[in-house]
Amino acid sequence: MSRIKKIVINIAVIVLNVIYLPFKCLKTQNKVTYISRQANKPSIDFCLLNKKMDELDSTVKQVILTRKIEKGIIAKLKYALHIFVQMYHIATSKVVVVDTYVIPVSVLKHKKNLKIIQIWHALGAIKQFGYQVVGKEEGSSKVVADAMKMHKNYDVITCASSTTAIFYSEAFNTDISKIKVIGMPRVDDILGANKNDEILNKNPNYVGKKTIVYIPTFRKKDKVNIEDIIENVDYSKYNLVIKLHPLDTTQVPQEYLAKGNFSTYDMLKFADYIITDYSATAIEASLLQKPLFLYVYDIDKYNETRGLNVKLTEELSSSTFKDIKEILKIIERDTYDYDALTKFRNKYVETYNQNNTENICKLIKEYMK
Repeated sequence: MSRIKKIVINIAVIVLNVIYLPFKCLKTQNKVTYISRQANKPSIDFCLLNKKMDELDSTVKQVILTRKIEKGIIAKLKYALHIFVQMYHIATSKVVVVDTYVIPVSVLKHKKNLKIIQIWHALGAIKQFGYQVVGKEEGSSKVVADAMKMHKNYDVITCASSTTAIFYSEAFNTDISKIKVIGMPRVDDILGANKNDEILNKNPNYVGKKTIVYIPTFRKKDKVNIEDIIENVDYSKYNLVIKLHPLDTTQVPQEYLAKGNFSTYDMLKFADYIITDYSATAIEASLLQKPLFLYVYDIDKYNETRGLNVKLTEELSSSTFKDIKEILKIIERDTYDYDALTKFRNKYVETYNQNNTENICKLIKEYMK
């Protein structure tokens, strides 16, 4: 079966490259194209880059293409048609910026002058991904990874720390010399203005109590255990807000969902206490220097099926627990280890005191010449 799958994919790649030939004959424009399949609307990173590029050079044309690969035959056919749109803009751009694996970016043979920048969609890599998990339960098979030329054709990959660069080198199966430690746009947003007044306006019941925000990572096969935290929080003192990953189908009772269209970063800035697990949210939250806890009730299984880059139980040993009651005890006692949190932030976000968005825009402008 794997041999047949490989043959089918190889034929599809050849066909795409043949279709791409006429697009490559089109004139290259003074254009940068941002492509993602993480969501159906632009990420905060793309929005920040778009705005800053306009400020730095308004003559550069910018195109943002965002579309998820949804379930169902019709949705997949629509995405297949969208690939032709991607091909046109890739072929006519000087620079392409992606934040995930994008099929035509990696499988097609491009013009020599095209530059491709991978910024990734997470601030770091606590959990393993890409080539680190090929052949594992939560990763792709080697046959598919090779046939789909996973994460090929990048000229540069950006990240926020030299430690993360090592993880990215493995995950993207590339030489570390291609990785630049110049940050990620969302760092600027997380450290920017908050929407706390708007959140309170939409959720007046939050007034008078401290708020615990629980943001678990997406588990490919298992649902998140939200029952333990729901059952153990003292609601006479605390609000509990649960913010799931967009792909997570775990059913959360309405009383634990914040009213209003607020992002994960809005809720991070609003929170008094943040609880997550293997998500890069932990790195993002460390920027705010608020009590951050890691609830890793399934760490043994997760290590087996996925794998971790960061040894959480060592680096944040004073705030990493399998039992939610231990976390709630520290919150109640107000005995948080901020020194460990600062050390963690400094290690994984070396660019926390820089203008991350401008750093990447300057790289784009350099490639536009």
